[in-house]
Amino acid sequence: MSGASLSDGTVLVVGADGLVGSALAESFGACGSVVVASRRKGSMLHPLDLSKDPSTWELPQQVSVAFLCGAVTSLQMCREKPMESRQINVTNTVALAQRLRALGARVVFFSSGLVFDGTKPFQSEADTVNPQCEYGRQKAETECMLLAMGKSVAIVRLTKVVAPELPLFWRWAEDLRAGRVVRPFSDYVMSPITLGLVAEAMRRLALNWSGGVWHVGADAQVSYTEAAFRLATRLGACADLVQPTTSREAGVDLETVPMHTTLGTTRLQTELGLAPPPALAVLDECFASL
Repeated sequence: MSGASLSDGTVLVVGADGLVGSALAESFGACGSVVVASRRKGSMLHPLDLSKDPSTWELPQQVSVAFLCGAVTSLQMCREKPMESRQINVTNTVALAQRLRALGARVVFFSSGLVFDGTKPFQSEADTVNPQCEYGRQKAETECMLLAMGKSVAIVRLTKVVAPELPLFWRWAEDLRAGRVVRPFSDYVMSPITLGLVAEAMRRLALNWSGGVWHVGADAQVSYTEAAFRLATRLGACADLVQPTTSREAGVDLETVPMHTTLGTTRLQTELGLAPPPALAVLDECFASL
């Protein structure tokens, strides 16, 4: 399955300068699909700036499936600049999806587990959303409008996508190697998944299309403290260098601190044949490259 390509049109990746978008563009291209990778103006790729007026966008005319990865993902920016971030995350994203649908494209919109309130583990694809932060509210609003477009739209909620290039992880590794203390948040948890899993799930979805809501997540969650200790062990660093704190003690306003970040992955397993990966194994794979 992982070597199959789309034969009925172009794959458009909007936001190919981001972590997920760049991985999708590379993955589909390696499988032989025709990929148009779009990012903000100033790159060598097809320019499409979601912060600009939709009338300025130039879209390919033959698109089989479009992956909407571009967004304002900073929770702080969404909270501090709700109008500006909403213009990108809601208004212009919906406008882009509408134009793509008019061209006959199937649309995949990437969302987040932050559309839930984090009080329950493994929320299902059908559970009612209840966001507790501005970013989550924007994602939930966009989901609602896109789902109204019908079966040609898929909403893909991802848990925490991890990779060695994540700034937090390489800073931890750098500090631990230098004998410096790291202070992970013990009250913040993640359900880590790899870029490889996301890319494979999207290939299978594109080849075996079914709209609606999808979840991609790990089999469990781990605290950031547990992750830091695991990295220290892997690097052979002294465990005493890991000194847990909480977001409140650190004076950091995270807006929402969900108790649970796992997502139920019934459709991923039954329709795409992919099992949620072991959370600790995902971290080990990521840390092996640090």
